[in-house]
Amino acid sequence: MERALALIERVEEPVSLEKLAEAAGYSPHHFHRLFKRATGVTPAEYARAKRAKSMAMSLERNGRVTDAIYDAGYSGPGRFYADAKARLGMTLHPA
Repeated sequence: MERALALIERVEEPVSLEKLAEAAGYSPHHFHRLFKRATGVTPAEYARAKRAKSMAMSLERNGRVTDAIYDAGYSGPGRFYADAKARLGMTLHPA
């Protein structure tokens, strides 16, 4: 489990469940259950929270939203806002 957590922390891009499971030495299904039992969240939720924290820290450092989005590893503003909707209680309305 420690290897999978280290992998999530080390990379900017999202890591597939298969790669995380391989790093931990389990099948993807079994790893998913063990990860959730150990952390209380799924691997994807853990990775999203890590990116959100990275985004907030980058925003505090430089104050530019666009720079913070890319620094946190998002592929673009749209991806950030899609993830942020649930955390921030925002809805996106087409113009």
